[in-house]
Amino acid sequence: MDHDGLFKELLRTFFVEFVEAFLPKMAAHLDPASLEFLDKEVIREVAARKKHIVDVLVRARLMGEPAFILIHVENQASRDDDFPERMFDYFSWLRAKHRLPIYPVAIFSYDEQHLEPDHFRVAILGDNVLSFKYKVIPLNRMPWRKFVRQPNPVATALMTKMRIAPNERWKVKSECLRMLLTLRLDAARSELIWTFAESYLKLSVEETKRYEREIAKLPQEEQETTMQLMTSFKREGIQIGQHDGKETLVIRQLRKRFGEISPEITKRMDALSSDQLDELGESLFDFTSIIDVENWLARHTPNDHNVPPTLST
Repeated sequence: MDHDGLFKELLRTFFVEFVEAFLPKMAAHLDPASLEFLDKEVIREVAARKKHIVDVLVRARLMGEPAFILIHVENQASRDDDFPERMFDYFSWLRAKHRLPIYPVAIFSYDEQHLEPDHFRVAILGDNVLSFKYKVIPLNRMPWRKFVRQPNPVATALMTKMRIAPNERWKVKSECLRMLLTLRLDAARSELIWTFAESYLKLSVEETKRYEREIAKLPQEEQETTMQLMTSFKREGIQIGQHDGKETLVIRQLRKRFGEISPEITKRMDALSSDQLDELGESLFDFTSIIDVENWLARHTPNDHNVPPTLST
């Protein structure tokens, strides 16, 4: 599963809802009409000789304030002792480039319930010469029941990464479905939320039986809506697991940016390796039209008599 891509898409699609659920103080002052996503922001980590595309970077305005700020959100899917220092490095790089106030946020989404630091400090001879703090959202330590009654799509999705007792996994998934039905989102957004539930709450046979018994208790109308929702997912070709979910995510991103995609493009994507799907997903940030996608695929997949080398005329 492309965890980073899935989290990025969730936060970009429901950024205001994310702020409302997890950053209530910011939500009270944020001007939703001012939001601008800076998708292509690349931080070069010189020491490691690699580049990092920030997870989510938003330029925004606070109500009543004339100047903009930047909201930088990083999702951390595994433990890393160097993470606090990297957050400071990202802050410094973004500050030097944009010269704007920055509100840094870290989401910890791995399963281990570890108390992570919310700061990076440098002290010399007992003198504290640097103290940098960032907002921490420790999903792995947050109780899922705190969010179960919130009509919020991000809370619905991220409940699946919160602190869940082993005997409650089936219950959380059934609550995710119930909340999804009440949100009444369009098919694409509903599918994004359900992707989280399917990806992060893979139930055992026994858990599935308990989950299905719980769904059977829903009112008839809600059961019918559930069936319609699942049928629409299948009709749109939504499958979790192919290429570890990467192809599904890239196809959804393509549709979101460029509309319906042709069968020829889908066929070429079927031929891509897992690494190539990663590369394509990153390259999407630089594409301006579906022709860029077709040209990229023509360069990275073999030609045959069924798929012409040039897909657009």
